[in-house]
Amino acid sequence: MVCLSTHPDWMGERKNILQKRTIPQLFIPGTINSGSYLRKKSQLNIDKFHGTQDQSILEQLVSGARYLDLRPSVNYTYYVSYGANNMNPMKDIIRDVKEFLDNTEEIVILSFTRFSKGFDSELVHEFFIKYLEEEFADYFLPAPDLFEWDTQLGEIWKSGKRLILSYNHDELRKNWTSLWSPVPLFSDNVHDLKTLKHHLTSAEQEIVEPKVTMAGITSEIREVENNSEVHFVRTNTTSLRPLGLVIGPYVTDWYNTLFHLSANIVAVDFIDATGIVEVALQWNDWRTSPCYYYQYIQNLKYP
Repeated sequence: MVCLSTHPDWMGERKNILQKRTIPQLFIPGTINSGSYLRKKSQLNIDKFHGTQDQSILEQLVSGARYLDLRPSVNYTYYVSYGANNMNPMKDIIRDVKEFLDNTEEIVILSFTRFSKGFDSELVHEFFIKYLEEEFADYFLPAPDLFEWDTQLGEIWKSGKRLILSYNHDELRKNWTSLWSPVPLFSDNVHDLKTLKHHLTSAEQEIVEPKVTMAGITSEIREVENNSEVHFVRTNTTSLRPLGLVIGPYVTDWYNTLFHLSANIVAVDFIDATGIVEVALQWNDWRTSPCYYYQYIQNLKYP
């Protein structure tokens, strides 16, 4: 399955019905290790199993992702990384985010979830945070003093600042008004569909708001069960993409039929190999209807 649909304005198109909602009340599609895409010949020496996306940041946002998982590293300049590998310059990610925000009314969450090589002192973090503040000076929304994730989308739109910078370094973050608290992240190393489904089931049972569920594959996966067949990743496989094409429809179906009530932020590999954006939009529309509250309460009473 390959989803060719784009949804560059799905929040703006629903502004009237979303303005009283908060981010934890929505089903937000996102991407895992969003900056790990291979686009240039100079990257051909990088292990193809380090590419978790086929699309640039701008393309991911146009596809409908509103949560980006970024893992910075520094080596004279800033990069996004996959483990020890520098994947793409941070300046390219920043350029794409700005271009998207300049041309839409969407709200975007940049989540700096893990810090790779070079981030070995608070001073390095401080320089990086100043860099982000300078680059995104006209875009980021400072964190409210209390319960920032309870901010209604209408308040965000009214502020004129539609970029949220979430930083996974809680003690340091408290010194910077530009940074929102890290979103609890549920991830695991999964090696087959059964393990993946178990991980998602466990994550979606967690009563935490907001939360990010990583609904993706890992580079350790070497086999995927598809019905009664087992598909092995052979040594000549060029990337994780074939696994994404197998797993994507399952993740889409599970979130459409099993986890639609509990889903908050759901990040995936190869977003175009899933229908997660379409599922999220469908259930966001339903969550804003009166029927949602009745079924939600019934689900709590009779799980």
